[in-house]
Amino acid sequence: MEGLEILDVVLYVVCCAIGAAFGMIPTAWLVTRKVRNGADITSEGSGNVGARNTYDVTGSKKAGLLVALVDILKGFVPIVVSSWIVPENFVYAAGAGFFAVAMHNFNPLLGWKGGRGLATAAGVFLALCPVAVVFWGVMYVTGRAAITKNVNVLSVIATLGMAAMLFGTPVDAEAFNNFLIDMMWLTPAEFSSQLKVFVIVISLLIIYKHIEPIRALVQQKQKQETQNDTGSENV
Repeated sequence: MEGLEILDVVLYVVCCAIGAAFGMIPTAWLVTRKVRNGADITSEGSGNVGARNTYDVTGSKKAGLLVALVDILKGFVPIVVSSWIVPENFVYAAGAGFFAVAMHNFNPLLGWKGGRGLATAAGVFLALCPVAVVFWGVMYVTGRAAITKNVNVLSVIATLGMAAMLFGTPVDAEAFNNFLIDMMWLTPAEFSSQLKVFVIVISLLIIYKHIEPIRALVQQKQKQETQNDTGSENV
């Protein structure tokens, strides 16, 4: 029994290590360096190591799309591999998914700089709970139509909305999720308390990385309002 527990720990560490290894692949840094002859994406544009900044820095849609695709795979592949190692066990897959997103966001190879986790988290949820990606997309489109067109604000709105929708998921949505995941030959995660905790943790990783750009946006608007008020007083 003790030997089995040790094996469980070893397998869990292996799954987490696989997630971390994929998460630390600095896709945007490598692609930008190749396209822009050695440019360091962490010190250009927004400094974010992701698909959007890759496009902003390189001016290449192909480069941005490549980064987005690979970053999605960075989240998807570790879940699939961990599911092969330990079938039908959410905890092991969740460990791989958490470290994939965490290491993407805080990459030790880049001095703990990284992306904002959206693409990698999308890959994780595509493998574990694809209906979450559908919910996120619905909330993003709704927010863009009704609230704002700022990407960072929309990302936070969509992430919070996705989490809220998953917490209130009806049986029909769970069945749809299982249908989607069956089409990818994967094992669906039950809509359990474990999944809900996992959603909260991943959402916090995403939201935390969006705090700084949203703060900068607020400060910029406050500065513009101050300048407008000053200009009005001088008229």
